[in-house]
Amino acid sequence: ERQTMAAAEETSNATQGGLAQKPEAPRMMKAIALTRFVSDPSELPAALEVVERPVPVPGDNEMLVKMDASVCNPSDLEQLRGGEFYAGGKTLPFVPGLEGTGRVVGAGSGVLPSFFMGKRVAVALNDFSRDGTWAEYCVVSASAAAPLEAHMPIDQSACLIVNPLTAVGLVDLCAARGVTAILQTAALSQVGRMVSSYARSKGMTTVNIVRRQEQADELQELGEKHVIVAGGESFGEDLKQICAAVGVGACIDPVGGVGSRELIAALPLKGSYIVYGSLSGNEPLQVDHGQLVNLGVTLEGFHLKRYLQDTYNTISSLRLLNRVQDLFKRGVLKVKVAQCCTLEDFAPGIPAYTKAMSAGKVVLCISQWAITELITPAPPVPTTVVPVKVTEWQPDNATPVCVRCTAPFSITLRRHHCRVCGKVFCDDCTSGRSYIAEFDQIVRVCVGCKPTLPAAAAAGGASSSSAPAPVGPQDPTAAPTPGEPTVGVHC
Repeated sequence: ERQTMAAAEETSNATQGGLAQKPEAPRMMKAIALTRFVSDPSELPAALEVVERPVPVPGDNEMLVKMDASVCNPSDLEQLRGGEFYAGGKTLPFVPGLEGTGRVVGAGSGVLPSFFMGKRVAVALNDFSRDGTWAEYCVVSASAAAPLEAHMPIDQSACLIVNPLTAVGLVDLCAARGVTAILQTAALSQVGRMVSSYARSKGMTTVNIVRRQEQADELQELGEKHVIVAGGESFGEDLKQICAAVGVGACIDPVGGVGSRELIAALPLKGSYIVYGSLSGNEPLQVDHGQLVNLGVTLEGFHLKRYLQDTYNTISSLRLLNRVQDLFKRGVLKVKVAQCCTLEDFAPGIPAYTKAMSAGKVVLCISQWAITELITPAPPVPTTVVPVKVTEWQPDNATPVCVRCTAPFSITLRRHHCRVCGKVFCDDCTSGRSYIAEFDQIVRVCVGCKPTLPAAAAAGGASSSSAPAPVGPQDPTAAPTPGEPTVGVHC
């Protein structure tokens, strides 16, 4: 008992006003610093510099995170422009970045920071007076972090909070008001994609507005039924007809500006127009006062930080973030990534992101682990051949569920074949990879078959055996039948 009390006292003393565990952080770190505010994204490479800065120290209820990766969002661009909400009161130069992922290596006083110590987390900056996440180390509030589950990859973890929680929050807000169909603009954006997918998982419908026909085609290929291209002569009337047909009750809009008039006109009696961004710049909303008076349409703004503060406490926030990670695991949510960069080449990648945001995020890889996982090319595949038996190829429509975990297939949970046993599985159950000569590429192998491969094959390394024994499929539903063909597998 005395030893336990002494250890607790030592831990308590270590957490008062400083780092809670062994100091793993150096005194100095690399970071990207903004030297001047810029409104033209093409000027960002000249305004952002890689510098050496002191590693920050966490205060009460704060923690020091060794960053693995970060990302650039529209809200980051607003900060780089000097927007009052994100950059008000900041002194140049400062480190930008509003979210990312890493490992907690230091903690200030408080129970929650100590709980996170040593864990992988996704973080968001909720104290904008602090330097941001575009650095090797960052201090964040413990209430703005989420412990990461093992299945979360680095690039998705770096984007876990801002866009996914915005999409989930908007849909949950509409659903709580009894809305069953949502009208949204910028439907091919990262938030737009997640709004559509998450709403569909809740049995809701979305009407999706895009700017170009090729964007409409892409959404329709993803399974969206109600897609309309803005700007045509009959756009306003067509939009009204679609919204009336599906029963739209709310519009969520990250653009604003002059297009708001037609959006509000398409809403029903007592509908809601919710603006959550300013992609139109400084253009004011265009509103016909008759729409407000006669239709009783409500205009409101949505900001993620305020929404979370008003809706969730610390415990329920953690539950929300766990639910969001489960949505990633199920394939309901996914962030599209276009490019991964190091600290040195991140700034030149931002202008390209601003020109084609729907193409995907630019992820900043900070730690060596992130660089190795996301940027470093995979080593060449060895050519040692291992004979593996392959069963009869199971047709796509042969089963409505994964033959291993029985998860039902849908638009968001796709079918995948194991190239060893030929059965149909979900993404999680075909997480293995091997190089099969028949396909001349690295292909999916189900988690049942992967352990039956020689160790070198499963790891992707060269086999030490010159004549490996044949191995068969590990089918979770049936034993292999005799007389199955054999193909070469390069391990």
